[in-house]
Amino acid sequence: MKKSETQPKTVQGTAMAKIESKPQTPALIVLPKQAEQTPEELKKEIEALKRKIATVPEDLEERIVYYNQKKDWIKKLEKIKMQRDKLIMVQNDLLADLENDEFMSENFSFAVFKKKQYSSEEEILKVNNPMLVGVILKNVLSKMSEKIDELEINIAS
Repeated sequence: MKKSETQPKTVQGTAMAKIESKPQTPALIVLPKQAEQTPEELKKEIEALKRKIATVPEDLEERIVYYNQKKDWIKKLEKIKMQRDKLIMVQNDLLADLENDEFMSENFSFAVFKKKQYSSEEEILKVNNPMLVGVILKNVLSKMSEKIDELEINIAS
């Protein structure tokens, strides 16, 4: 072996390798240390993977429906996450009004409308109290988190 060539060496989870563009400069490559699994853990992992594979339909038409359903769940998940992020920003802004201890706020309100006809709406309820608006936001965010968790489970399965 020539002096300029280097032999890759392995040292406890790391390996030295030659960089082709600079043959005199060996690079350090970190190899991930693999956790040793017992045969029982490997059997459990194999069974879990088999169950996951069994949930995927074998028929092409069923697979198309299955993956379209997952695609719909992903779209819903992204939409809910964007809405949740907006509500969290509003909730943070609402905290400033709560610190001022105002009973009524011009900055925030919660309203419930009822559709009358095609485009007309009738206001049924309007809440301007920052504390009540905060409670409503907290409940809405809680329900959104539950739905996000449900969608993530469905997507992962």
